[in-house]
Amino acid sequence: MLAETLQEWDEQKINEGRREGLAQERALLCRLAGRRFDTATGDALATILAGVEDASELARVGTLIIDCESGQDFLARARR
Repeated sequence: MLAETLQEWDEQKINEGRREGLAQERALLCRLAGRRFDTATGDALATILAGVEDASELARVGTLIIDCESGQDFLARARR
């Protein structure tokens, strides 16, 4: 019983840490997009990324910040 409770607690902490890490990554991407393009682009990206929990999708968006020439192109590609 105690072992099960500890395992559940560990899993909750791991999941909580993962969610927190993803939230920080989403916030970082929004700040970077805002600096690279403009504040409105960073704000729009926050809406696009809300609830995204896939680290590979966040990595794809990060690459787009570097690859895209304009905020408009970036947002169009980030929505895909």
